[in-house]
Amino acid sequence: MKFVRYIIAVLVIFPFLDLAYGDEVRASSGSINTSVSATDQESFICASGSARHYFLSAMPQLFASKLAELGLLRSENSGVYRIALVIDENSQLIGYDVGDNTNENSRVVQEIISIDQFPKLDDSAKCVVGKVFLYEITLD
Repeated sequence: MKFVRYIIAVLVIFPFLDLAYGDEVRASSGSINTSVSATDQESFICASGSARHYFLSAMPQLFASKLAELGLLRSENSGVYRIALVIDENSQLIGYDVGDNTNENSRVVQEIISIDQFPKLDDSAKCVVGKVFLYEITLD
């Protein structure tokens, strides 16, 4: 019984150690791993609380399906892509920036910033609107 409580404690505590760390998603010839960081305390509270599902599930699934659909999960696209995204209340991109050592003209970045509809924001995720979140997308 102690082991079960330990597992539950680990599952509850670890997500708070790193704001959000998406599961690795395998595709036919590669994998994608996503993580997200908040840029301020208010964003951190939002992402680690009510919008947690949005960052742990909806966004990683969107990135994985979009990049797999376009055949970008291949070795020639391997690397780490750091992108700051801001979306509006209609789940549309209203701003972005790329991190150091991330080529803004890479096909991966261009496809992500050209997504016309991000996952719908339910009431619990409305705190995401207008806030900057830093995504790190690793392709292997």
